[in-house]
Amino acid sequence: METFDEFATVDAVCLLVKLAGGRLNHTAALKLLYFADREALALSGASTTRGSYVSMAKGPVISEVYDLIKGQRRSEYWSAHLAVDGYDLVLKQEPVYENLSDGDEDLLRKHWTTHQGAFSPSSFPSKLIEFSHGLPEWEAPPSGGALPIPEQRILEVQGLSADAIAACMDDAARNRYVAGLSACPN
Repeated sequence: METFDEFATVDAVCLLVKLAGGRLNHTAALKLLYFADREALALSGASTTRGSYVSMAKGPVISEVYDLIKGQRRSEYWSAHLAVDGYDLVLKQEPVYENLSDGDEDLLRKHWTTHQGAFSPSSFPSKLIEFSHGLPEWEAPPSGGALPIPEQRILEVQGLSADAIAACMDDAARNRYVAGLSACPN
């Protein structure tokens, strides 16, 4: 597992909040970011966030992002661009988005469009939670807890072969993705 990419993650969350008009429910942000991250992982072997995945009661999340929202992890970059207001994330200052590839931005926009259009604003987070509970890698954790979701499991449930998973988990394949030169074989 690579090290959490704080800068790409903050840029990704900012893009989602921007797409929502500058304010987005934090549960919706967590889910949309997870959906985009898991797809990036399957397409290329590298996620946008390089984060750790966990199953929680309301579905899978990226642990480090959850910790940023809850104030259990500190980031000057996060604080410069985002604020938590109750259950919402608010865009304070838009970043340049230089930490996201075009592919990252495309996946974030895709998942925003796919899920945003399907639900009314009042049911948006609950419908995303319901959808995330249907993902095969999600397992109900013990009360109040979290269960790790290995990257390999996320790749397996998306139908990648053992060889493709091995290639995706290889550091060289990850580096090629970051450079935009290739994708993992399917």
